[in-house]
Amino acid sequence: MKKDLLKRVGMLTAATAACTAGVFGALAMNGLRYMRPTADNWWLLPWVEPAARIEQSVMDFQDSSAPSYTITGYDAQNREIWSSTTFGRLTSVGSSRHVYTGNTEAQYNWGEGQPAVVWQYDEQGRLIREEIPGEAVTNFFYHGNETKPYLEKSYNGQNVQLLQKTTETDSSTGNTITLCMWYEEDGTFQMRVRFTEDAHGNTIKREITDADGGTETYVNRWMYDDAARTATCVNGESGTTEKYWYDEQGRWIKNAYSFSEDVFPREITTTYTDVTR
Repeated sequence: MKKDLLKRVGMLTAATAACTAGVFGALAMNGLRYMRPTADNWWLLPWVEPAARIEQSVMDFQDSSAPSYTITGYDAQNREIWSSTTFGRLTSVGSSRHVYTGNTEAQYNWGEGQPAVVWQYDEQGRLIREEIPGEAVTNFFYHGNETKPYLEKSYNGQNVQLLQKTTETDSSTGNTITLCMWYEEDGTFQMRVRFTEDAHGNTIKREITDADGGTETYVNRWMYDDAARTATCVNGESGTTEKYWYDEQGRWIKNAYSFSEDVFPREITTTYTDVTR
């Protein structure tokens, strides 16, 4: 009787494995209709959906951490419509999809029937509202035809304000000054942070004032080489020195950093490949 039970368990296990392999194979064959397989994406084939363009990105952390592998599908308007990521090969897949309806965009995470985030845009394509259902809503306000908001306000589900952000440009320096006021869930003031960004959009100064009046200031020093498409930052808060390399589309493809007390450098590289079939 014990042998019969073990035999049945073995047969059931084998049948389950065969069924799983069959489903994987069927879905992978469908994925082959849209994506060109490579050594860095073939296990993601079952998650591939129709798309006008599919891009693969591999982020290598240059240490013991497993690389991350991502495939992203775009529609004819070059908007993201789905994405799947794994950290390492043959591991669990995290995926999402984007649905566009009129001036609204909704992001759904895998297995969830309700959107994780909903964005609303005006006729000029500017973001005017962001909602995390059940958690928070942020409204964005603009001056005239400007493309960047001068004011953002966030509220929780009880309509209590959590954040107010105002942004202005210093005409004498070209720097952008952003003042953020953060509040607790009950509306109690938490902290004020003033960010100063340079013309490249990087933070060069951060000033923090907490609820008790305590202050902290951090200064970052940025250096640029536009010809080589690189940027280097000496971070005044963490003590790190970071260098970024960018491609012709402005995406960073390499990040090297080291800590002031540690001469051992770390590197992260990202490789982008068009894998549209």
